[in-house]
Amino acid sequence: MKQILFTVLCMFLTAAGGLASAAGSVPAEAGAPGDDAIKFGLFADLGAGDFLVSDHLYLRGGARIEVTDGFVMDLPITAVFNWSRTDTAAEDDYVLLDIGILLKYYPGNGNFWTGLSLFQGVGFIGDTLPEQQYHYMTEMVFGYTLVLSNGFYIEPSVIVRDPLGTFGDALDYIQERVPGYGDYRVSLVLGWIPWSFS
Repeated sequence: MKQILFTVLCMFLTAAGGLASAAGSVPAEAGAPGDDAIKFGLFADLGAGDFLVSDHLYLRGGARIEVTDGFVMDLPITAVFNWSRTDTAAEDDYVLLDIGILLKYYPGNGNFWTGLSLFQGVGFIGDTLPEQQYHYMTEMVFGYTLVLSNGFYIEPSVIVRDPLGTFGDALDYIQERVPGYGDYRVSLVLGWIPWSFS
């Protein structure tokens, strides 16, 4: 089960790095706002450390694309493992996988931002799967970007799942099988934007 997730994450990060290299990317200038270059980077949620005090392992990472001032697109991938299910019956041997597109808006080009998922698909992978394998979801996210040197940044944020209750049945179904996939999550992201291309 963990091998499947590791393979998926490695494939995604390899493809993301290859995309930037194939586009003829050059190193990004850290802290150079206002230029017309498209910036590309990667991020990881440091909140995975909560497995020390919880019954699940929550992994989240992905790619970041800065297309224009004030707008950023994140392509997050989330995987949730339940420790309580790993040693139980074979029918519970699965992992939740959440893939989405998050559009973030920085009002006034400041550091505070709000985001809304444009697309988000949730499914299960593993040896045995629940009856309903695929679901749609939406998230609203609020956060703050702290820019560091050499293209690095830190983003604390709060993720609210299904804020309008549109996918309530799907969220209930998912949480019944993977309790670690909660209604909200406090996240601390570390990101790096090493590539820029026109």
